[in-house]
Amino acid sequence: MEITFNRILKPDFPLVLPMIQKLMNNELSNTIVSERFAEMFEQYYECWGIYLEIP
Repeated sequence: MEITFNRILKPDFPLVLPMIQKLMNNELSNTIVSERFAEMFEQYYECWGIYLEIP
């Protein structure tokens, strides 16, 4: 089992959107969450993910 930390790049955001929605209990629409993250990327915020590789 290997754990890695990787930066989530703007083009990869759609891959993590379902997890973000789950963490937020789907309180906001996908459109609003996507817009907010797009703005964060434009302001040079970084988004990181923790990945667990299970053999």
